[in-house]
Amino acid sequence: MIAPLDQLRTQITGLLLNFLFIPAPEITLDQQKTAACEEIFLSGIGFDKLRAGGVQNTITAVDYLIFLKSKKQFLFHGYNDMEINALTPRTQENYRGQKITAVFASGDPIWAMFFAILDRGKYIGSVRNGSYLFTSPSGMHERYYFISINKKMEKDEPWRRGAVYVLPMSTFYPTHAGNLRFDEWASDEPVKPEEKIEILPSEFPFIGQIAVHNDKEPMYLSWLKYRRRIKSKPYRALDDSELL
Repeated sequence: MIAPLDQLRTQITGLLLNFLFIPAPEITLDQQKTAACEEIFLSGIGFDKLRAGGVQNTITAVDYLIFLKSKKQFLFHGYNDMEINALTPRTQENYRGQKITAVFASGDPIWAMFFAILDRGKYIGSVRNGSYLFTSPSGMHERYYFISINKKMEKDEPWRRGAVYVLPMSTFYPTHAGNLRFDEWASDEPVKPEEKIEILPSEFPFIGQIAVHNDKEPMYLSWLKYRRRIKSKPYRALDDSELL
């Protein structure tokens, strides 16, 4: 049983998340879409090849990724390189800023989509983002997002085609626990993707809800101003046809 003080803290955390950030989009797969996604999965051909051939064109990349998350329990890794055969551990910072040598992934395919389309070769300065997984007092899992690029990159349009790699969970462990956490996972071993799905910037559900911050401002200001910024000046990316 949750102590009253802990329950109050959890309730306040939920209110703050809802005030500062944006909730996960409502993406519902009906019975027909679920069956179509299952058919794609069982075919073994791959979503990208079927899409290129004009098959299953009623199923979007987001639909299929949500299906893989909810029905098949995969993890996801977004990257610009679209020809990776295996992901190998490399030294990088986890959500706490600690350096570890690992392959990183997330249980959140939408967050992975952001890292797929962000042009890392072009990007200069800070990018501020997060996918927060919150467990409410009722036990429900809720997701909240915060995405902000810096002013210089707003002008340069730092977007490109990328890929979300679908990864088996077997060697991964969560890097964070608790009622509020990043849905971040790490593997100390190389990981071979089960599938690769091409992502275009226009397919990212939050492409119009990306804020623009000053690199010199403290993080808390970026949080406090996030919803106001995306409301007053919705972000628009380049047309997909102009991108790599």
